Order: sequence, then C-alpha cells, then structure tokens
Amino acid sequence: DPIEVSGIVQPQFFTHPLLVDIARVSLEAYTRHPDARLTRTTLYELVRNSLGSRGDKYSRDYKKQIKKVFAAQLPDKPLLLEQAKDFAKETRYRNALVRGERFINARDYEMVHKAIDEARLSAGEQTGHQTSAVDFPVYNLHQLLAAEFETSQDYLVETIVPRGGAILSYGLPKGLKSWFSTGVALDAAIGHGKALGYFDVPRPVRVLLVQVEDSASRTKRRLQKLQDARLFRQNPYPGDLKIITRCPLNLADPHWLARLEAVIAKQKTDLVIFDVLRRLFRGDVNSAEDTAAFLELVDGLRDKYRVAVWIVHHSNKKSEGEMITKALGSINLTAWPDVLLYFKRKQESNGITTCNLEIETKDEAIEGELKVILDDEEEPMLRVEKAKPAEDKLRTAMSQLREKWTIDELAGVLALKYGGAYKVLQDWLKDGIAALARQGSKGHPARYKFEQIATK
Repeated sequence: DPIEVSGIVQPQFFTHPLLVDIARVSLEAYTRHPDARLTRTTLYELVRNSLGSRGDKYSRDYKKQIKKVFAAQLPDKPLLLEQAKDFAKETRYRNALVRGERFINARDYEMVHKAIDEARLSAGEQTGHQTSAVDFPVYNLHQLLAAEFETSQDYLVETIVPRGGAILSYGLPKGLKSWFSTGVALDAAIGHGKALGYFDVPRPVRVLLVQVEDSASRTKRRLQKLQDARLFRQNPYPGDLKIITRCPLNLADPHWLARLEAVIAKQKTDLVIFDVLRRLFRGDVNSAEDTAAFLELVDGLRDKYRVAVWIVHHSNKKSEGEMITKALGSINLTAWPDVLLYFKRKQESNGITTCNLEIETKDEAIEGELKVILDDEEEPMLRVEKAKPAEDKLRTAMSQLREKWTIDELAGVLALKYGGAYKVLQDWLKDGIAALARQGSKGHPARYKFEQIATK
C-alpha cells in the first residue's frame, strides 16, 4: 500500500544501511508511480538496478532483507521510531567507549570526558530529553578555570533592565514607583534615546506593562501626561508598548497564566512590568515558602520566553539598615532580582515631587544616588538626574525640622546615625548655614537653627 509505506517506511526511521537503501528506493518508486504495487521480486530488481555496483555487490544481502520485510508485519511509526532511537543510542555509546579507550591509551583524559559527554548529549536529544550543555553545565575545575565567558551584560535599558533579567523596584506608597516604571516603559518602547532623560535605550524594546494597581482611567491619565510632556523624535504611539489594565490577574491560576503567556508569545515581549506585587500575589508576603513559589512562577516566564521581568513592590518603614532589608516581606524578594531600585525620601514642594533612587545590582552597588523629579510644568515632566547629597540633606532638614532643633532630630529626618548627623552639622556650622541657637545643659541638649542665608 503506497499510503501506508509513505507513512512508515521512511529512510530516517532506519539505522541499518541496507534497510535505509530499501526504504529510499521504495519511496522513490511510489513517488514516481503512485499506483504501483511492489512485490518482493520487483522491489529486489528495483533495488539492484537503482544502486548499481553496490546493489550487485550486496545483492544477496538485499534479497535477504527484502524477504524479511515482506515476511514481517511492520510496526507502526511510534514503535519503529523508538526502536531506531534505542539502536542509535546504543551505537553512540559503544562508539564513544571505543574512542575513549584510544584516548586513555594516549593519556588524553580530557578527550575521554569529551567523547562520553558528546554521546550523552546526542542520546539526550534523540530520546526527547531536554538535556544540553547549556541547560546543565557541569565542569571539572580545570575546565572552568580555562573557560572564557561573555562578561559584558546586554541591557534593554542601560543599568536598570538587563536582557532576560529580574528587576525589583520598591518604596513607600505614592513614592513615584509607578510613574517611574511607566515612564521607562514608554521611553523604552520608543527606543534610540534616553529613558527619563538619563538611562540609555540602544534600541526599541517590546514592553508589556501589566498595571493592575491603578484603575484603567488613572493608567490612561498617567500615560497621557507622560506622552503630552515628552519631546518625541519619532513615533509618539509606539506599537512596541502594550498595556494590560486592572484585572484579577493571578499568576498561580493556570487559566490566567495561559492568557498572559498568549500575549507575551504574540508580542514577543522583551520586558514585562508587573505593577504591583500585592495585586498579583495571593500568598503571605512574609512567608519564605510562599514567596519562593511565586518567584518560581515568574522565573518560569523568564526562562520560557527569555523575557526580563520587573516587579513593583512596597517597602517597609525601616530607615536604617542595608538596602536589601527594606522591601516589605520575605528576604526572598530582594535576594531574587538582578537589579534593585529603592525609592526613598519623597518630598513635595511648589507642585514638584521628588524622591531619591538607590540602585544595586548583584555585582555592585551603583555609586551615588539619583533623583527622580516629577514636575508638571517641565518637559519632560518626569526625569532622572544625579542627586546632590549635600543640597538634598539641607532641603530635607529645612523642610522637616522645627525652627530650633537638636542633633538627634536632625539624625531622624536625614535617616542617619548620631555620628553622621554630627558631621553634617559641623559642615553647616563651618559654612554659616546653621548656628547654635541655645547652649546645652544637663538633660537639655543643645539646639541649633538655620541662618537666613540658607533660605535665600
């Protein structure tokens, strides 16, 4: 039957050279003459004539194999494939052992490992396992020390969004986190410029903004403001930016996860921004077990689609300690990302909102803080620039302290220890910014005030 033969007797299903030849000749005959019916005799003659001298040399072997083919009931395709795979696996390992013995005799032990590893890799591919050198990289010490790796990081948005990376931004509520992530999303989708006027974007980025914290109308207003106040050099409506507005998205629910994956797969997303964690996470944020399970789901998306994931979260109320301890909940959350973005010291004055941004990666803490500025009267209305620590400390102290204040109170508003606040005060006294207002006495600490020059 030509239809049955074309579905089963295909050369790639066989490993025995004679059977490969027989299958190839059979398919060629049925391709040219679909109505033909090959008998054992006609197939034998066809093989001999088609293979020329090879057919004549091994005519008895071909005749024997053809007889077996006609006498036996051919198994179905899946079973035939499994038999071929098993045979190929055996052959690869047997050949690897033979090569390995030669390398042992030559005292080339490195090649022994390589021969076995190649056989194992090939066998894994043949049997359908997803085993590869990339998936499970195992090195001997001397191999690892001799290996050369790519050290430069490919960034979608320089410094803050590595390709395929994990990003966590966190700060107190209303601390410009959503403005910041939305602004980066817009600028990254446009590409070929600087996000928020500061971070290089080498090329347009396909961004999926999952804004489930705010209502759809608020998300629209925020994007409208950012768009209207941005000096676009090209496409003001970047097709590389897609937005999912507020909905009961639950990543732990297979139904919701499948719908999200469909969007990512269709867009071929480079960066997903989830704003905010509390709307996506149904477990206990303080539980190491719950947060680990959630982050495993997120990493599944990263691995499957090679997508960078940025999660917006809230901070706790700690004013001291390491940056990694200041996110709300389990330490898993700040141990997970490649990049931490910590928003702090929010201030509002004359319609301008500012906060400081501290950045830390797994390799290093970025030197110096940045300042995020939201100003409706400026273009762009949202921007990032280098922070000026001395000016920031002075502005914070002047806006939050009473007319006369102590060093302890200064330390409190600047989130410093007593010694740090004392050093700041000494600089201000030296520069004439602050002055002694009242001498200290037992039980009554000295009080200080700002001089008039500081308010000019």
